[in-house]
Formats: sequence, structure tokens, C-alpha cells
Amino acid sequence: MPIQYVVREHNDQQLAAAVTAPVPVIDLSRLFELDGAGDEATKLRSALDSWGLILFQFEGYGNDRVRSPDQILDWTDRVYLKVEPEDERSIALWPAHPETFRMLCTNSRRNAGGVKDSLLRAMAKLLELHNDDYFIDQLGDRASTHARCSYYPECPRPELVFGLKPHCNGTVVTVIMVDDTVGGLQVLRDGVWWDVPVVPHTLMVIIGDQTQMNIWEKAK
Repeated sequence: MPIQYVVREHNDQQLAAAVTAPVPVIDLSRLFELDGAGDEATKLRSALDSWGLILFQFEGYGNDRVRSPDQILDWTDRVYLKVEPEDERSIALWPAHPETFRMLCTNSRRNAGGVKDSLLRAMAKLLELHNDDYFIDQLGDRASTHARCSYYPECPRPELVFGLKPHCNGTVVTVIMVDDTVGGLQVLRDGVWWDVPVVPHTLMVIIGDQTQMNIWEKAK
């Protein structure tokens, strides 16, 4: 095991069997239906009040920059790209293979943007704001969107490394495509690390710091 990947001060609770977080699974297609929104809206309110983490269900469908020799690296390779605004894309950095990558990335950005807008409208509705587009309007016309594709190679000592170090999400929202075969994501709450369940055919949505601060301000 290369020493630069080994976490020297690993929290014992993270190494132990963590408790699975009761993250709600929300059917986005029902969230805005007049006859089916009640249960989904209740689950959305619960997520906003507690975890700031949601699993959305749909119907039918390079590593760290090294700054010091003592730096601990994530056990992952990744592609991280700015996809919006379009005129700020560094296309030269986008992979040329597979040939469909750019099209798939653009389509994924569009679909994830639809999830983000629907979620922000639902939150505004729950907070009984005067305008369902209140949060969307706060972003303006040139909000930044980034895409990250992560690869976690097989590790001989997974208990000694982090695929992604503990961190906060300073974003508005983060939309993650769930891989049915890759778990390990945890969320810290009240000093306890909770396992985020892997639910097939869902998108995971993390409510970012910017949105949580805005929600708390409006809920006062």
C-alpha cells in the first residue's frame, strides 16, 4: 500500500460498521402531481429538516493536486470539468474518447439541471415563498456547473484509505448517479458517520451549504 494513500488519523468509528442513514427516496415524477405530491413533499421536508441528503427515484429510466510530500491522496482517479456556462468550457481538457463522451456529458448536465430546478421549486413551495422560482432566480443566468466522473480502482487495504476525504459541499446542489455496485459514501451527523444506502435506479442529491444557509434564513 503506497504510504501517500494511508490515512494516518483514521476515525475508529468510520472503520467500524456504520449505521445506515434513513435517507428518504423521493419519486420526482410524483412530487408535482396534485394527487400524489403529499407523501413526496413530506419526505422532501424531512430531508431538508434533517439530513440534507435525498435519493431521487425516476420511473422507467486524475486525483488530487499534490501540494506537499506529506499530503494524503484520495484512492481514486477522476475527470473534473466545467460544463456551464458553455462559453467557459475548456474543451481541450475534455476526453476525446469515447467519441460519445461530450454528447453524454452535455445530456447528463441538461437532465441533472432539470432535477436541480425541480428540487429548488419544490423547496420554495414548501417554504411558501411568493415565487416558486425564488431559488432558481438567485442563481442568475450564468451559474457554474461542474461534472466529475470518478473511478475507484480495486484497493488491497480499503480500510486504510479514503476514496474521497471527508469534506463539505459548498454547492447549491450535487447530483450523483448511483452505481449499484459501489457503496461507501457516508454522511456525518451529530458526531456519527452514517452509511448512505445504495438504492438502484436513483439519483442521489446532496443539498449544498449555499442552499442550506438560504433555507435556514427563509425558514426563520
